Amino acid sequence: MLTAALAIAFLNAPLRTKPLATVHTTTAAAAHKAKPAAPAKKAKKPAAPVVFDPANPLGPVASGLVQCYAPDVAKKTCASLSEYRDNGDGSYANIASVLISATPPAVLKTITPVKVVDGAICGQIRQEDITAGTLTINGSLYAADAAAPILAKVATGMSSLYGHDICTSYSQDGKVLTAKVTFDGNPHPPDNAVVWVDPADGYKVAPSDEDKGSSH
Repeated sequence: MLTAALAIAFLNAPLRTKPLATVHTTTAAAAHKAKPAAPAKKAKKPAAPVVFDPANPLGPVASGLVQCYAPDVAKKTCASLSEYRDNGDGSYANIASVLISATPPAVLKTITPVKVVDGAICGQIRQEDITAGTLTINGSLYAADAAAPILAKVATGMSSLYGHDICTSYSQDGKVLTAKVTFDGNPHPPDNAVVWVDPADGYKVAPSDEDKGSSH
């Protein structure tokens, strides 16, 4: 399984990006003249709290939720998003969208098979998972032929990951989970904050404000 921490560590892709361009807005008075006030939106019903079961870390998948790593809840951004699809045979397809670079913003999307083993989500990364992935740069999905040479370089950079057992276990602190990764049974820091989110809430993979502030 591919996470933001693993991608950054093995690809040596520091999260840096250029400052966002200033957005010019109209005054409140001008905006009021431009169009009538929109009718008040119906308040969204609060989502039920996610119940964490250490023995079944993928339980929230049944409710359609996905994992957001390194979340900025206010901005609704994540360093990576992990969706899991039940294969019906005890395994899951981990569909991971990972920010592998922030200058320019680049998101790698891969699909890898995983299983729950002793309360942890475990799997291996294969070269073909990377080369068969998709690449989105600056918000634009690259065509397969254009992405192929870039994905080949990414795959080469991640070659030390192939064929190893990578497992992620979780502990809970309020609404936030702490993800702990092991690599062939050995701890692989750093730990990561994770929350389960509803895809309909608009979360996306993007550089954090901290990354933007540290650009140079």
